[in-house]
Amino acid sequence: MKTIELQRKTTAKKGRIEMYYFENNSIGLKKTLFHRIYIPLEPFDSGLEYESQPIETEIVIEWLNLKLKESINLATVKRV
Repeated sequence: MKTIELQRKTTAKKGRIEMYYFENNSIGLKKTLFHRIYIPLEPFDSGLEYESQPIETEIVIEWLNLKLKESINLATVKRV
């Protein structure tokens, strides 16, 4: 797999965080608050021949269970 050294080619723009509840009784998952984080990136040239350049993309991190007591207070997330 070809690497594109993303950290040298772009920077992150202002992102956003979404919160949502999900439950699935068939697997025993009670109603749980999850977070989704979007980090858009500045357009960049990936160097991949099969992609039109520059590429516009974002990093999405989903299904984060941050176990927050107050869903808005992200400052309470424990660092590991």
